[in-house]
Amino acid sequence: MSDILQYVDDSSLGLMARHATRKIDMKGNAALALTLGIPRYRPLAPQPPIKTDYKGSVTFADNEVTYANLPPVSHLRGRANFAAKTVTLNDLTAQLLLGGDVRAKGSVKPDGSYAFDVNGRIGADAAHERTA
Repeated sequence: MSDILQYVDDSSLGLMARHATRKIDMKGNAALALTLGIPRYRPLAPQPPIKTDYKGSVTFADNEVTYANLPPVSHLRGRANFAAKTVTLNDLTAQLLLGGDVRAKGSVKPDGSYAFDVNGRIGADAAHERTA
């Protein structure tokens, strides 16, 4: 998993996210699917060169994740799709170590704007233990 995080951080997505992946600690396995669009020819000047394009997805399979000072999650499952300037989370599910299930979906758009919807429950006893 650390290889995938490093790949993302080194890509244009890492720049867009201001290298937020450096704050993520993730354990477990994941699958990376990647499609590269590589031009077969170079246009003659004065036409601009055709850019290489990519898109892909990361499928999480029962991972454990911590991000900065947020409560850790376990049993992360789901998929994140990405392209050069976008990320889409599709029905991620996980268990908060504070006692409840959580679901997330959302996206980062090419202009850098984003919207995420996260729903879940936190057990009062677990939250009290964490803040005590």
